[in-house]
Amino acid sequence: MKPADSVVRCIAVTYQGTIAAAAVRMYATSGGTGLGVYLDTTIEVGSGGAFGSCTGFSTSATLFSGTLASLAAAHSNWSSGVVSFTTSSAPTTRTMRVTLTLEDNNAAQGLTATPTFTWEAQNT
Repeated sequence: MKPADSVVRCIAVTYQGTIAAAAVRMYATSGGTGLGVYLDTTIEVGSGGAFGSCTGFSTSATLFSGTLASLAAAHSNWSSGVVSFTTSSAPTTRTMRVTLTLEDNNAAQGLTATPTFTWEAQNT
């Protein structure tokens, strides 16, 4: 990536459980050598799109906006996770769009990031 480059990916998250009012939350970890502080991260929820493709995605809300490092620091497990959606029946599907944009900062040169995003449902 070079400064201002973005990577945009979508994933359809489907709840198929039996809990009537489950909260689906997203949380993250960020490994690597420190690039996460230079990756502006936006996570949106909506409809349309599918795994890897955002064709037809329509956003209904922004769940997070900040750096990848701040996402992983503030939202590292289900308890602190970002509420993605709440189910009232199964199956329930929402599409998440994740956008990572490299900041224009020479200190980012040569660094890496290995983010992991997890969506988990629990009873509310």
